[in-house]
Amino acid sequence: MLFRSEARLEQANLNYLVGNYEKAGSGYKEYVKLYPGSKDAEYAKYRQIASNFNRFNSPDRDQTLTVDTTLLAKEYLNNQKYTKYKKEVNEILDSALKNLLDAEIEVFETNLKLRNYEGAQRRLDYVKKKYLPEMSKVKSIIEDLESSLELSKKKGKYVQSYKKERKPILEKWRKDRKSTRLNS
Repeated sequence: MLFRSEARLEQANLNYLVGNYEKAGSGYKEYVKLYPGSKDAEYAKYRQIASNFNRFNSPDRDQTLTVDTTLLAKEYLNNQKYTKYKKEVNEILDSALKNLLDAEIEVFETNLKLRNYEGAQRRLDYVKKKYLPEMSKVKSIIEDLESSLELSKKKGKYVQSYKKERKPILEKWRKDRKSTRLNS
């Protein structure tokens, strides 16, 4: 006979396995809340994060879930008791940050296409403040965005300016994000 805590965790696992990540995430969240000292609390926290990850929206959609995932991942990584899934959670955090950055770049590019240069500049300033401290590869992308902004202002129309060696970074992020789902 299963104890209540085991039954809750098993139900969340079943939801996860059949791809019902919303119910799985809720189940894992509830488990961690009710049984924080359990030997399975770390596992449940990791699976909660993975459940959110598997529900990410594309960058042109609402990013609330992605933001929540970054917060959960940081919470996990800041917990000194949690070590078993650190690598996986770091990978999820990296992917979430890339997704959020990509969403910001899409807003920036939309502003440029609409010739809203002030809006593009504000978005670029936000990206610098928010993502430079956490993502080292962002610096080269920001340089390309700055170049796009300046060229677009000069020409009076949208100009995308990605240096050859930098464009694959964004393309790889977009490809990885679309193809990656956690099934384990």
